[in-house]
Formats: sequence, structure tokens, C-alpha cells
Amino acid sequence: MKRLSFILSFIVCICVANTNDVFSQKRELQQFKGKVTNLQGEPVCAVSIYIPGTGRYTSSDMNGDFSVEAKHKETLRFSHIGMKDVLIQLDKDFPSELLVRMKPDTFQINNIFIQKKQIIKVKPEDMPEQTMINFIINGPDFPGGLSGFDEFIKKNIQYPEEAFQAGEEGQVTVEFTIDVNGYVSDAKVTKSVSASLDKEALRIIESMPRWKSGMQLGRPVAVRMSVPINFVIEQDYQVIDSLQVKTNT
Repeated sequence: MKRLSFILSFIVCICVANTNDVFSQKRELQQFKGKVTNLQGEPVCAVSIYIPGTGRYTSSDMNGDFSVEAKHKETLRFSHIGMKDVLIQLDKDFPSELLVRMKPDTFQINNIFIQKKQIIKVKPEDMPEQTMINFIINGPDFPGGLSGFDEFIKKNIQYPEEAFQAGEEGQVTVEFTIDVNGYVSDAKVTKSVSASLDKEALRIIESMPRWKSGMQLGRPVAVRMSVPINFVIEQDYQVIDSLQVKTNT
């Protein structure tokens, strides 16, 4: 009987101790409220807000407002597609409402190479070693995926004759936005080579079909993107007959 009483008392003590631990952890948690905006002060909804490693998580509403339980000195992480992550270490003496401003970020698509061959006639002994240029195109959410993006670019872009004749080549970078409906908007050249190459790079971006829009927590969001387009004049050596050379000379 005494052994049974001891076991029951031990179990009760454990339960009380566990309950005290839970209450202690609850007391350490504090309610933090705030609003998330962009740099223009406009509310940003559907921002993922979480404390890494804890499982505590929330998101901002349509007005950018949020509320989360956290401990003193824990770190809040704010994440939203098309924007740079924000980390804030919490302090119990923070004001009653936090104001979090998120900066825009661009989604980088890998280099695209646009090539045009320049025919150069040479004798067989002067033929240089052949080199192969490979290019990879990453086009997230483009219709048909990467192959669809590749096909669209190859089919529609042209090396401007004016630029080709002038020997102009280099990388043109174009930034643009895929809006919540998947359409291209606000395209502009951020890295220029020449007027004709810039114009062609901008034209091909603005003529792209509708994309699948970015998603954040199940909601479509506008995403700023960046595409470097490399215009390259590829020299193609054509072997000519030595007799023909002598005849012409």
C-alpha cells in the first residue's frame, strides 16, 4: 500500500512539474503586433512570418497587419517572394506595434545567348580549332517551362543588322515585372550595350506571352525579374579552295 502511495505521489509530482514548465513557457511568450509595408508605405499581404526552429508561424493579412507570440530576444523572419527577407531580433521593450518595411528583390534568370554567325573564308591550313558555346535558359513559370522559353526566344528574337554590321555585341540586362495576372509590365534596360541591341532585348521581353504568376501562401503576387541577354557574333570559318584563291589573285 505504501509503495502504491509512493508511485501515485511520484506521478502527481511529475505532472505538476510538467504543468509548471508549460505555464513557465507560456509566461515567457509575449504578443508582438505590427504592420508590413513596402518602401512606399503600401501594405504587403501574405508575408510569411516565423521564428526559425520553433514552429511558431503567422502571416500578414490584406492590410499588412500581423500578430505573433514570441519570446524576448527571439528572431522574427519575414519572407515574401519578390522581396528581400527581413530579420528582426525581438525585445520586450519594443513599441506596441512594429513597422516592418521590405525592400524589393529581383528574381534572376540565367544568361541567354543570342548568336549570329559571321562567315570568314580561310585556307584549310588556317582553319582554327572549333569551339562549342553552350547556353542554359532558366525560365520559371514560363508556358512550357525551360524548353518553351528557349523556343520562344530562338523563334522571335533577331540580331539587329545595324548592330551586326557595326560589330556590336555584349550583355543587355532587362528587368521586368510579372504581375498577379501573369502579364509582363514595367520592363526596362538596366545594363545597356547599344541603342539597337537594347531595343531588341526590350522588344522580346515585352512580347512574351502570359506567365504563370508567382504565388505566396496560395495568393498570386507580382514578382520583379531580371534577364541578362548576351548578343554574340559567332565567327564561322568557311574553307575555300586554294586554286580559287590563286585564280582570284
